[in-house]
Amino acid sequence: MTIELILENESKLFDKWKLQREFLCPDGIIDFESYSKSKVKIMLLLKEANAVNEIVDFKDFLNNGAYERKATWGNVLRWLYGIQNIDTEYKWSEIENLFSNDKIRTEYLKSLLFCNLKKIGGTHTTNRFDFYDICIQDKELIIEQVNLYFDNSLISPDFIIAGGSAVTSTFSEIFNLTDDKWKQTLKGIYYCEFRPQKYFIDFVHPEVRVPPNYVYYLLIDTIREIRLT
Repeated sequence: MTIELILENESKLFDKWKLQREFLCPDGIIDFESYSKSKVKIMLLLKEANAVNEIVDFKDFLNNGAYERKATWGNVLRWLYGIQNIDTEYKWSEIENLFSNDKIRTEYLKSLLFCNLKKIGGTHTTNRFDFYDICIQDKELIIEQVNLYFDNSLISPDFIIAGGSAVTSTFSEIFNLTDDKWKQTLKGIYYCEFRPQKYFIDFVHPEVRVPPNYVYYLLIDTIREIRLT
């Protein structure tokens, strides 16, 4: 499948989704060239946009450097930077303030495949029942979007990083990730082989109320350990 056809199919999918969801917030491959050149292809999977009755275009948002919500995207930037340079051990002082570097912020955020499971926004604190119900109603469209990426070797993500237990449990139900498919890292992070040599990591939301250095090094160690399995 060509680049043009992949992007065309992604666009058609969102057009179809919009017919049943007003205020749909499109996401997906942020910048095809940046993503396809990534040494490690990352799909970040979160719950929903923090936006009620409005449209957030995440391709525009992330292509423009995600100046808002530094607490979330500052952590995501550090994660991407560490993962793409996975063999380098950074001191925290070297990466703590990456978000203030316009060039690095834009370059790395553009390399992301970003998806919210629930394609319409909500408040800052997600209503879990509303989130689950809408995801299950949109199950076939979610499967279509994920398969669009994973069924093509050119763009298939190496890792899905799930931001929180609600994301993991809902995704697991939709894709039938049964208990026997899960393993644990030495530090207790659950993961499973979603496709051959493609891994789903049950992680935390980037804005989790834990010191960001703790979360960063835990994720980097998790990626390194899984790569050695």
